[in-house]
Order: sequence, then structure tokens, then C-alpha cells
Amino acid sequence: MSPFARFVLLAALAPLGSGQDECCLYFGYGGNVAVKEPVLPTPDAALTVECWFRSSARLRNPVHLVSRWSESAKEEDRGSFFLGLTGTNRVGFGLRNAEGKEAILRAGGTWLDGDWHHAAGTWNGTVLVVYLDGKEVGRKEVAEFGPLYTSQRPLLLGPVNSPRARKPIVFDGYLGGVAVHDTTLSAEDLAGSMNRKPRESEAGCLAHYPLRANSPQDSATDESRGGNHGQLSPELAHVGWVHTRGWEERGTAGPGFDLFS
Repeated sequence: MSPFARFVLLAALAPLGSGQDECCLYFGYGGNVAVKEPVLPTPDAALTVECWFRSSARLRNPVHLVSRWSESAKEEDRGSFFLGLTGTNRVGFGLRNAEGKEAILRAGGTWLDGDWHHAAGTWNGTVLVVYLDGKEVGRKEVAEFGPLYTSQRPLLLGPVNSPRARKPIVFDGYLGGVAVHDTTLSAEDLAGSMNRKPRESEAGCLAHYPLRANSPQDSATDESRGGNHGQLSPELAHVGWVHTRGWEERGTAGPGFDLFS
């Protein structure tokens, strides 16, 4: 995308007079956030992964938004889960068990409109469920899947890329409000997540990364009790912070500008 085209695109994403006091993270120039030693659910526990995202550019490749995952067959530790998007308006939620078997659910939805949307994937040991904006959009029963793979990979927020990738995958959009729980949140719980952020003392919330800041910084604060902060890659820390409307203002229409810091 040319600089002018990107300028026009970003001008359409933020409403005039929205009081853009905080910065959100834009991933269109590459990079991600890495949490090297995350506190995550144990392999035999339930799992919920949720996040807010915003984009109006069709994806050329599937993008993992929140993951502990690798697609490389050459790696011994290929991770245990991901929550992401495809280029066909689908939300994907995938798991890998102790034997290396994968269970992946991709469910349709509508999110390619430049507004904020909430995505979530849940796992109770036998059923995967995908939610979009608090509503169930797909489920898949998996018999005898067993515990998830015991991974030592970092938790990544944003696209996953090999260091040797010639054409790195980027996400032409924003990501925030990331949370990981060791419980299976219900549709009612997730609908509540759309109107408030996880509380620090909330049972089952092991990680919470708002990815919001008053000014650019090179770390991502974990507001859960775990306090395992993430590190922004250099390119993301340098150009990723943008003054723009947050998900609390979703549904607001009108022209405006996103202000890159």
C-alpha cells in the first residue's frame, strides 16, 4: 500500500473530535509483542483467549493475533494455541495437543469494516467455540484430544514470523484488550467483556494486555496479577503507537485522522 493510500485509509478510521488521548498499537508496519515467560493455563486446564481488533484492509495471509504457535514442521516445540483471522472474514481458533495433533475451528463473521471488533476462542477439554462481538459464530467437538502441548514458546501478540522470512506477514490493523483465562468463559461472560476490561483480581484471568498508553513505550503492561510484561519489537515500538479512538468508541462514524506518534 502506498503512503498516500495508507493516509487515506487511516483518515477514515478515526472520527473527528473523538478525544484521542491514548495511543493504541497499529501493526501495519510489522513487528509484534513478545512475552517470553508468560503465565498461561496448564495443558490440562480450560482456556479462553480474547482480544479487540480493528481493520479495513483485506488480509493477504492468515494472521495470528494472540498465539503460542509455530507453523514450522522443523521446530520441536510448535506451540499449543492461537486466535487469529483469515482473509475471508473468518476468525480462527486452533489448539495442538501433547501428541502434536491439531484441532482448528474457523468461523465466519463480519469485521472488515474499519471498526473495532471483539474475538474470542474457548476450550473446555472437548469443545472449541469461537465468538465474535459476544455472539457464538462456530463450535467444534473434539473427542479424546487430551491435554494441550506443554510449550515453552513465548506468548506473541501480533503476527508470527520466522526471522528468515523474506516477506514478513503484517496485520494492517490495530490490536488491544488481549486477555487469557484458565476458565471457559460463557457467551454472557464474553458479552460483558465488551463493556469492561478484566479486573486485576478476576478469577481465572492469567494475563491482560490492554496495549494502550498515554505515550509511546517499548513494553506492554500486563494488568493481571501475573504482571508478566511484554516487549515490543523495535519496529513496532518505533512506529506502532497511534493516537486513535479505542474500542469504547466503536460504532462512531465520521471522518477524522489517526495521529502517528
